[in-house]
Amino acid sequence: MLPNGAVRSNGGEDLRAAVLAALEITHGPIALFQANLQEGRIVRILDAFTPAPMPIHVVCSIGRKIPQRARIFVDFLAAAFAAVPILRIV
Repeated sequence: MLPNGAVRSNGGEDLRAAVLAALEITHGPIALFQANLQEGRIVRILDAFTPAPMPIHVVCSIGRKIPQRARIFVDFLAAAFAAVPILRIV
């Protein structure tokens, strides 16, 4: 069965706005909705259908030195994710 709703978007903020306006229910990243959940503005439903977490990987060639700009970017992402509990790297 394909989803059939009043709102279609590939933008997270658009979907969040639709949920907050009570126009839709949606599936999206918890980080996008965390503040609204904590404030009680929205509630989680269908928890039994929550998909498994999806890992994020950094891939580089074997035997090649990682460029400094790439290393800086990876370090930046790791620090940014560490600052947000829901995104922490395990």
